[in-house]
Amino acid sequence: MPIDHLANTNNGNAIKKIATTTTTLSGRTSNLPIYNVNLSALKDVVGGKLLTVIGSIKTDNDKDLQNGYRQPTDHEDRDGNLPAPPGNGVQYREYFVADNNLAKPGYVRLVADLHNKRMYITPTHYDAWVQDRQAAGKLDGGTAVTGATAGAHSPFFLIMTKA
Repeated sequence: MPIDHLANTNNGNAIKKIATTTTTLSGRTSNLPIYNVNLSALKDVVGGKLLTVIGSIKTDNDKDLQNGYRQPTDHEDRDGNLPAPPGNGVQYREYFVADNNLAKPGYVRLVADLHNKRMYITPTHYDAWVQDRQAAGKLDGGTAVTGATAGAHSPFFLIMTKA
């Protein structure tokens, strides 16, 4: 399936606009910085069911799978864009935020790392992206953006509940 780099840029820029310049985490193999985004600003941009999905998360795995937003599989982070490798207590639970205000709403996912008490949002369905729209428009849809791509951004933002 081809990668829609321009749609990723549109969604990514919407979140990047409200993200802080603070980054305390980066991808374990991509080394792309993960920027912080405040939940109160995020809910205004993403809207829809963002808070409903977050509120539905249960620590009990079996009950969590019944909440209607949880994906049946966990995110495996094959591209190394998250800070901790899955395993040894780290399980990246994946949630779909279907009803949202972004240009490409089908791409939005939440990823919960309950072990480290972290919640991430990806507006690009896990694809690294470039901020510049002209550059994104020139990228080959058959080639993924990597940490080595000029202007690459992490697909993840760390959701913060306090400023």
